[in-house]
Amino acid sequence: MQYDEMKQPVSILVVDDESSIRDLLKEYLSLEGYKVDTAEDGNDAYTYLRKSYYDIVLTDLEMPGMNGIELLEKANTEGLNHKFIILTGFGTVETAIMALKLGAIDYILKPFKLEELGFIIKKAVHRRRLEEENIQLREALSLYQISEAMILNNNIRAVLDLILEKAMHELDADIVILSLKETISKPLITRVLKSSMDITADELESALNKEKIFKRLESERYMNLTGRQIDQIRSGSAMGFDIRSYLSVAVGLRDRFYGALCAFRVKSDMPFTDAQRKLTTIFGERITTLLEVKRSDEGLQHAIIESIESLVKALEAKDPFTKGHSERVSVYAHIVAERLKLDAKTVLNVTQAGRLHDIGKIGIRYDALTKKDGLDKEEYEQFKLHPGIGANILKPMSFLADIIPMILHHHERYDGKGYPDGLEGENIPLGARILAICDSFDVMTSDRPYRSTLPKEKVKSELRSNSGTQFDPKLVTAMLLLLEEGEIPLMKDTFETHTKA
Repeated sequence: MQYDEMKQPVSILVVDDESSIRDLLKEYLSLEGYKVDTAEDGNDAYTYLRKSYYDIVLTDLEMPGMNGIELLEKANTEGLNHKFIILTGFGTVETAIMALKLGAIDYILKPFKLEELGFIIKKAVHRRRLEEENIQLREALSLYQISEAMILNNNIRAVLDLILEKAMHELDADIVILSLKETISKPLITRVLKSSMDITADELESALNKEKIFKRLESERYMNLTGRQIDQIRSGSAMGFDIRSYLSVAVGLRDRFYGALCAFRVKSDMPFTDAQRKLTTIFGERITTLLEVKRSDEGLQHAIIESIESLVKALEAKDPFTKGHSERVSVYAHIVAERLKLDAKTVLNVTQAGRLHDIGKIGIRYDALTKKDGLDKEEYEQFKLHPGIGANILKPMSFLADIIPMILHHHERYDGKGYPDGLEGENIPLGARILAICDSFDVMTSDRPYRSTLPKEKVKSELRSNSGTQFDPKLVTAMLLLLEEGEIPLMKDTFETHTKA
């Protein structure tokens, strides 16, 4: 064996139309410890290249049928990642330059000494090994960084961004996009794009037949297309540039298909290699793992939240005056948050906090909660503990971290006279301010042991008189407008009609 560091024999394909030269080179290179196959022309060699991997392809330039340059071009077009050394007795500067431009690593003129050829092959093999080691180190570092991010970062979008950034760099691509069949997580994600060009995901997807791509990937698992082959996946919409090379792999399991990870080359004609396809498959597998974990986590989170909501409903069901209170507060909070044009994630958090805001009452004596008379001082002090109890109940559930401050502070007052911490004005989380006004609104518009539902004008008067003291003035304005527009129901029966509609 020529090199101790080699774990397996270096494979070489010798291509020449003269059998005497083929036999001579095979005998010499075999004695040097290489694994050698031979082909009598370009067409024969192409068959070998499609079936097997070779470290070095040693090919004559002038041959009948497909010549050495044409063989090199065809291998490039199909992403067959072999290193070529061109042999010829009819060399010119132009053919040498052409061969090197196409990716040949050397060019030898006939006649040549076998020792000279042996030295060139040793250099080529060493160069190949260094390139492979460098690629493997880069890939290993990228995959390590991705794996670390998946463990430490709970932000799915941030991890997907990192994966696409690494894929774009390692694949030497101009555009990389993750296109999902359906939304997987909250906040909803259907596409993530990285590009060195001024293009949006909408523009790119409108020019491609997404359904056709997904259908092929569900069965074939990857596509590596060049030139006119790319027309197979176009939608017909115009695009301001030409896609010269396209590579995509399936994201998902055999029985659960999520979508596609796609890479595009626009500035270069170089096709994606088989090694790059394998690396892209690994990136796709990392994304699949991430989405599967997210899917599993969200299923578990949903089950936990449903269990907590059931506890709240069971607690409220013991008293006909509080039955459905948390659900109504949740609906009101959702309407107010949307009127304020808050982002989708915040609207979702406020809505969820509304359903769970009174979970802490599970730690308060039941007879105190259902008293028809007012609470005495000791009972009121006990009642004031329920926001903190609720926050402590939810604290171990990290996925509820965003809504815990809303629940903890939903009895704070805008003037700082609330509890548990006496926060004032803008220091109170916005979600907690929304819950505070919606909570009081439901109390005013529901029958209580100590009084009947307040009429509409009285409710409006109470909101105005407590603006800037108990409630955030901006929220009072929003609530009054919603009342005037009929967007918020006043009576319990109206609420039930409203929610059913």
